[in-house]
Amino acid sequence: MDPHNTAPRSSNNVEGFIVNVSPLKTSAKNAKYFNGVIQTQREQYQNIVCFSPDKHEVFTSLLKSKSPIKLQNVDFIPSRANPSVSDIQVSKRSGFQGVQQLSFSMKKPTPKTTNIAEVADMAQGFGPITITAKVLRILSVKKQQNVRGKIIDKQSVLVADSSGSVELTLWAGLIDTVDIDSTYTFTALSVRRYEFTTLTTTPQTAITTAGAIDHKETPIEDILPPTQLNIEEIVQVSAKMTTGCSACHTPIVTPPSTVRFVKCTFCFMRQKTTAMVTKYTCNVNVKTSDNQTMKLTIPNQIILDFFEEQQTPPMDTDTLEEYLLDASHVQMSVRDNRVVGMTILPPTMDVEPDAPPKH
Repeated sequence: MDPHNTAPRSSNNVEGFIVNVSPLKTSAKNAKYFNGVIQTQREQYQNIVCFSPDKHEVFTSLLKSKSPIKLQNVDFIPSRANPSVSDIQVSKRSGFQGVQQLSFSMKKPTPKTTNIAEVADMAQGFGPITITAKVLRILSVKKQQNVRGKIIDKQSVLVADSSGSVELTLWAGLIDTVDIDSTYTFTALSVRRYEFTTLTTTPQTAITTAGAIDHKETPIEDILPPTQLNIEEIVQVSAKMTTGCSACHTPIVTPPSTVRFVKCTFCFMRQKTTAMVTKYTCNVNVKTSDNQTMKLTIPNQIILDFFEEQQTPPMDTDTLEEYLLDASHVQMSVRDNRVVGMTILPPTMDVEPDAPPKH
């Protein structure tokens, strides 16, 4: 019996060679998944997405063995990169059947270089993407971020090719591998969509020096259009605080103070309740110095940066709300009604209208 024959029934079947398999990833909803690519003809390839993580080992084995395979009982879904073509979705009910021979041999696809202008229409999380671009400037100072319990350095730069420019976030050891005014080929990038579309490096990203290219710089205000605001008064505020697993950041209901340990229902890691991570979201209605009224969202990282700047321990939501309502001389940097920088100055300090808030 063929050990790969795990699907007794089939609907949509696809034959070919597995030519790429990503590491396991975690979606925004904390679901484990991975991506892949299957070669279906001599020069034809289709992207695969699989939300059945137990199949990752089989896909990896097929990639290493270069064996032809029939994917059984799969679904065709609109591609996240181009809705006019289909991706293959592998689920728990999908299976594998060995194939004796195909009419073509295995050939890994040549990485397609994506124009930066194409990135704007790509979906959140799409990748891997390869671009060749010139590094124009640094957009942010080096920061540290807690990623599933691990502290990692990150820094954003502006990169451009002949079609436009985009923000690229560099992580960890990749930060020091690029220089301003130099051109590189960046592989295995991923799309991030928040208020605007950006790119980020991944653990698989490689950066190599490339020859000089023509480049087109989109005005920085079109990519990162923050507005500097002097806040006359924070009129109303609603703060929300959630606790989560220190390993995977999955939300966990805050246990009673008498409970010393808690177990995550997603990654099954047991931990001290004192080790759980805290996340804040804060919505405020403000009145600016030029009498505008605005509804703004202050995300978690900005609130944590604020605690650090004020040298104050994290507050409960009632204390945070009252602190903000009492605050004076507040400066905020805002992009699409989202606060990306905030400084609360001591009452004795004068506010300089053009002084940007700390990030």
